[in-house]
Amino acid sequence: METNKGHLHLHTGASDGLITIEDIAKSGIGFAAITDHDTMEGIEKFKALEKQGIDIIPAIELSARHMGKNMHIVVYYPEYKPEFIEVLSSFRQKREQRGVRTAENLNRLGFRISIEEMTRGNIVTKGTIANSVFSYPENRELLGKQGITTKDAFIKTYLNNGGLASVELKGMDVKGLFSMVNGVKVLAHPGHNLGMGIEDYIIDDLVKNYGIWGMEVWTRKHSEEEEEHYYCLAKKLGLYPTMSNDVHFPEQLEKNNAPYYMLEAIRKQRKK
Repeated sequence: METNKGHLHLHTGASDGLITIEDIAKSGIGFAAITDHDTMEGIEKFKALEKQGIDIIPAIELSARHMGKNMHIVVYYPEYKPEFIEVLSSFRQKREQRGVRTAENLNRLGFRISIEEMTRGNIVTKGTIANSVFSYPENRELLGKQGITTKDAFIKTYLNNGGLASVELKGMDVKGLFSMVNGVKVLAHPGHNLGMGIEDYIIDDLVKNYGIWGMEVWTRKHSEEEEEHYYCLAKKLGLYPTMSNDVHFPEQLEKNNAPYYMLEAIRKQRKK
């Protein structure tokens, strides 16, 4: 990889990712935004990479809800009030409760899963649930018979809304969140959470009333059609379009490397 490229959306073991300091150092990228789900606990240790000339951008991916829809919003260079940490702590407990109920559903469907293991340490997300499920050979064998060989496919089939073991978790209210945290706000993978075209009015409201600055356009979670649609929408609404691979696993470091000028744009916006 080129050192003038990097990642603007990356998850570590602080939430549901498997990315380590060593993974980033070996990848050859020049910068990485640490955007763990609803926590900033993993950022400090990754700053050690700055001694190797790799820029580390503090960030957080918030599980938000607006106009009745769940969505993810990345906040770069977050500045927050003390009560913001309290809200994140409360939401973490809700995640754990959702995880326990999901695990119970999976047990009834014949999967082996340790609730204690799954809820120990990390933020409990769909990704950590998938990691736990795939850690058992008998689960992989059961899924293999269904033609499911990847964690993404498992999440889509079992954990996403309408999935065989799904339990809804409503995100945190955007209005309340944004009253407690400032920073450069970017809507993450809108096509993953919102109906393309049908729910663009929600993005419009986020721009007009809540100060959303940018939107992920080029991402592994978008089809080519979605990329084209959200690029046009970004231009229409005056949003800055960004690139992301929503990195959770080392092999995902190889694609959708954002050019350095996107990081420069974020930093310029931060100073305004």
